[in-house]
Amino acid sequence: KDIVDPQDYAEAHALVKTALADQKPFTIEYNIKRADGQCRRVQEFGSGIYNEQGELAYLDGFIWDIQARVDSEHEKNLAANKLAQLFEMAPIGIMQVQRSGRILEVNPEISKILGYAGSELKTKTFMDLTPNADLDKSKKATETILETGRFGPIEKNYYNASGELIPVEISGTLIKVRQGDEPLWWTLVKDIREQKRIEQMKSEFISTVSHELRTPLTSITGA
Repeated sequence: KDIVDPQDYAEAHALVKTALADQKPFTIEYNIKRADGQCRRVQEFGSGIYNEQGELAYLDGFIWDIQARVDSEHEKNLAANKLAQLFEMAPIGIMQVQRSGRILEVNPEISKILGYAGSELKTKTFMDLTPNADLDKSKKATETILETGRFGPIEKNYYNASGELIPVEISGTLIKVRQGDEPLWWTLVKDIREQKRIEQMKSEFISTVSHELRTPLTSITGA
C-alpha cells in the first residue's frame, strides 16, 4: 500500500477484493513510487491460494514493469494528435480515397476549395468531381500510385459545388494497409486559381506589348 500511487490504490484494492471474493484470478495496472520518488507503471497478475476450508491462505502472482509500453503508447498518441492537427489546419486540401474512387476523409481546406461540406464530399468519388476531359489524367494517376506508391504533381480541374471548374494541382501518396484490404491513398489538392490568373495576366500583357511594338516596327521596316 505504501508504494502504490494513492490515486490508483482504491480502484486496484477494490478489483483485487472482488476477484478474491469470487476466487478468481485478477489482472490490474497501477503506478508505484520508487525509492527515488519516480513513478513507474506496473501490471500485476495474481490469484488467491485457499486452504481446504476455502479460506484465503495467501496471494500468489507476479508484477512486471510496463512503463516502456506506456511511454511508447504515449508517444504514439502524441504523434497521432500532431498528425490530426496538421490534417485539420493544413493550408492545402487533403482527401483520403479508396481505389474505387470513394472519398473517405477530407480536411476543412478541401471543403473551402470546392464549396462542399465534408459530409457531402464523403458521399462522392473523385470521379464525380472530375470533368470528362480530365478522366484520363485521373486514371493514369491511379495506375501510377498503385505501381509506384506516388503520383503527381498533376494539373487538372475539379467541379465545385456550384458546377464551376476549379483548376488544381494534385499529388498522392499510398497508405500502407493490411494485405487484402482495398488500397487507400492521400490526395493533396492545391488551389491554383490565383496562379492561373497571374499566368493569364502575364500572357495578355506580353501579347499587348508585342502588338504595340509590332505596329511601329512594321512601319519603320516598310519605310
